[in-house]
Amino acid sequence: MNPKLSKVSANCKKTPSSSCKTGDNIPYSDMDNVNIFINCNGESTGILVPISCTYVELVDLINSVLKLDKRSSALSIQYAVIGCLSSMKITNDNTLRFYLELKRKDQNLSSYPLQNDVTRSLESNNSCYLHRFVSSVCETIPDLPEVEIEEDNIIIAHPDFSAISEGRIFRDKNVLKKTISLFAIHHNFQYKVYRSDKEEYVLKCLDDNCMWHFRASRLSDTDLFKIRYIKNGHSCSMDYVMGDHRQATSSLLADCIKHKYMDAKTIYTPRDIINDASKTYGVTLSYGKAWRARESALEKIVGEPED
Repeated sequence: MNPKLSKVSANCKKTPSSSCKTGDNIPYSDMDNVNIFINCNGESTGILVPISCTYVELVDLINSVLKLDKRSSALSIQYAVIGCLSSMKITNDNTLRFYLELKRKDQNLSSYPLQNDVTRSLESNNSCYLHRFVSSVCETIPDLPEVEIEEDNIIIAHPDFSAISEGRIFRDKNVLKKTISLFAIHHNFQYKVYRSDKEEYVLKCLDDNCMWHFRASRLSDTDLFKIRYIKNGHSCSMDYVMGDHRQATSSLLADCIKHKYMDAKTIYTPRDIINDASKTYGVTLSYGKAWRARESALEKIVGEPED
């Protein structure tokens, strides 16, 4: 195909009665639509956007093209401009008009492609966010050797939310506590400590009307802890799992974020931690908890031996 013919066909939007000759240089001011490339999740496509398009109409159009459910997702629209250190965001009719003017004045079809970030809502995807939070914590905790204690039973040496079941044995109480915390986050419930000492660790659901409870105790004179009993099944309200999850402690958060401080030049503030926990994991944090998580992460890095 003649490249010049292809370019004109892509840029020329006329009514059937209008004339458009091959090779004509037709400015955007003569057009009713603007050609825009959109990128999302590694995929690209193109759309025609009317010059008179509003921000709400653009969001609806992109949601339709990308097949997104606007009831359960939030769309962030942005684009890059040469010379700007950060992306330009389209958030209302005025910023959209500015963007369309850029496109009208630029004959390059591929210039200023829209980058679309999709954030799922907490209400419809809370379980997914919490699962990602738990998984990220597990991945950042170093693996420790597993020691065989019996033919069909091994000692759980590092936190793993899938290891919670009756009869499982943990290296010490600290590993058990982190594991049950991850288990609670993964399964969308919160608990309170009913009894905790050197010999026993007993938990109950945060909702007094819920029958869930958990009991583990120490094995003989060792540091090992064994799960003795779990009453599974929850009847608690979602009010007990939304918002600030009490099991998402600053210590757990520190394990999750400490890799961000491996480079001394990295600037990662408590406010960044709060935003990331909310957007990525669906967990609401106070500033104090985020600050303590940051301090704990830095302490963990300093205290870790070099390879």
